[in-house]
Amino acid sequence: MIKWKALAKPRGYGGFGFIDTKAISIALLVKWINKLDIGVENIATKLLHKKYLKGRSFCQSKAGRGGS
Repeated sequence: MIKWKALAKPRGYGGFGFIDTKAISIALLVKWINKLDIGVENIATKLLHKKYLKGRSFCQSKAGRGGS
């Protein structure tokens, strides 16, 4: 069994060059949170505001029961 860190190394350094999907996921989540907090107006942020935030900022929102 090979460790994920070894697989995620660039090919030039002996790895397979796999992308660290967990790091990418966290980065994209932080990007969405930032867009919600600074007030970017597009259809996706409007939908998220209405469905999940209900007029509050992200930091004031409560954790829901579901994981998504």
